[in-house]
Amino acid sequence: ENTTESARVITVVTQQQRTGTEQVSQSMGDISNVLVQSEQAAKQMRASAEDLKDQAGRLADLVGHFRLGERT
Repeated sequence: ENTTESARVITVVTQQQRTGTEQVSQSMGDISNVLVQSEQAAKQMRASAEDLKDQAGRLADLVGHFRLGERT
């Protein structure tokens, strides 16, 4: 009976370890996906910042053509 009980315990522990390993693997995959999404978001933000910078420069050029008269 001791051998049977030991074998049963080993089987249960092995299943628990397999489940734990699968959960860790899934978590690592999730982390990888989040990192990829974060990198993509950072690239989009950089592109948006550059676009806004360009637009601000063009707006400054356009506004620079206007002259305001002196108020008396």
